[in-house]
Amino acid sequence: MVLRNAMIWFCLVLAAVFAAGCQVRVEGPPRSEVVVVEEVRTVRGTAEVRTCPSMYCDVRMTVYRGWQVRVLGYRDGYAEVAVVDTHVRGWILTRMLY
Repeated sequence: MVLRNAMIWFCLVLAAVFAAGCQVRVEGPPRSEVVVVEEVRTVRGTAEVRTCPSMYCDVRMTVYRGWQVRVLGYRDGYAEVAVVDTHVRGWILTRMLY
């Protein structure tokens, strides 16, 4: 009986808290700034040019060792690039560039 009364009391208090306008707000991590530059760099090996700076984004094209890319900016370990020969724009891991 005591346990039942405690559970009822707990549920009433919990309902009162939510009724009073208690809100939970979930936000993603803060977005980092894009550092804008304009330089030509060389690809170190086979790398994927992606639609956004994440390994989960779609691949626009594959570039190979020795290809030239124009770096437009940096964010979160990725470089925003335009491939010199094809002018395809996208994001590539910075560690794949000389």
